[in-house]
Amino acid sequence: MPALILAFFATIIIVELTMAVLASRSWTGFVVKNSHVDSHEFNRNAQEGRGRRRSIGMERLPAIANGEIRYRLKDWNGKTLKPVA
Repeated sequence: MPALILAFFATIIIVELTMAVLASRSWTGFVVKNSHVDSHEFNRNAQEGRGRRRSIGMERLPAIANGEIRYRLKDWNGKTLKPVA
């Protein structure tokens, strides 16, 4: 009986070590240095490829003025969207 228990746990340990060695030699998961920045770049390229663009008009409007944040929303044709009450 002790030999059976020893064989059982030895099998588990051998399988775990094999899996650890194979995992350490395979793909590390490292793709980019900064995934946050690269995901924004990917999204920007995908949207521009569809003819879409976004911009917040901070060059003409202050971002924050008198406790308000001002921005413009435009449709795909560049026409400014009006708020709906």
